[in-house]
Amino acid sequence: QRLCLSLTVGHLGEFLTPGFCGMLEFRGLLQQFIEPPTTSAFSPLPPARAWPEFSGPKRRQFAPAPGSSPDRDQETGYAVNGPCCETWRSSVCVMNADRSGLHEIIEGEPGFNTEPYWSRDGSNRISFNRMNVPEAGPYWNDADGKPGAEQRIAPWGWINPHLADGRVLMQQRGGNSFLATPAGNGKAKYAQAQRPDKKFIHRIALSQDETMIAYQKWVDRDHNMYKGGVMVYATFDTSVPAITDEVIFDELNPSTMAWYVSISTDNKFLLFAKDGAIMQHDVETGTTMKVSADSDPCQAYPTSTTFSK
Repeated sequence: QRLCLSLTVGHLGEFLTPGFCGMLEFRGLLQQFIEPPTTSAFSPLPPARAWPEFSGPKRRQFAPAPGSSPDRDQETGYAVNGPCCETWRSSVCVMNADRSGLHEIIEGEPGFNTEPYWSRDGSNRISFNRMNVPEAGPYWNDADGKPGAEQRIAPWGWINPHLADGRVLMQQRGGNSFLATPAGNGKAKYAQAQRPDKKFIHRIALSQDETMIAYQKWVDRDHNMYKGGVMVYATFDTSVPAITDEVIFDELNPSTMAWYVSISTDNKFLLFAKDGAIMQHDVETGTTMKVSADSDPCQAYPTSTTFSK
């Protein structure tokens, strides 16, 4: 079993795994203590465990927002080291689920490598978005790849979850969504996804069966994309492609901040972060409950993937 995360300069954190749900506990800069109530949809958390030392010239801080590989053996994530986002630097790393074998698949010193996603087509590749470098854009590397072996996936777009057939969900700055089919050498074929509107969506999660999608939608331009956003789940049809039947499960409230979302493997529950707490939304009943012990803004990140009950 293996994990994939992203690191930045700092101290190592600790990992919590509710059925490989992919929660992280952080010491210092990012810290979140999670304690599941007896009525939560996911399995109890084991005690926090110390991270291994990173075998390199600098110590790193593990990232929030991890995401699991399709077989639950590995995870992805990214880290921060200052105010958003122009100065951030991070590398993407892989390690085993028992915390051994930690290694980088891209060097983080030159730029900010963020929001890694695992491929679902069996190729065992990890994609990520590169920022703060002249060659910014969507990239990927093999889980066992070395820094410098990363390849550009497509000429443009902000990369999001992968599909089992090899296509990748991409977002355009103007708000359009696409399914991109990588063609090699940094080229890709794009098919625009039909959507109810062109409002920008981000922090996207795709269900295991690829029929449900969840995201934050920027609806109030008088506030930033977080304060001015609502949390949404919708039907996803990969054959059209199309996103339809949107349901807002956390309403607009600029005095709060909700972000990051995960979909349970049975599509019945959503985990998301709100004002530093981990919240759970029941799709069938339309109810939401808090499932974390503490609340600390900007320091709670459910995984951007599916999780087990």
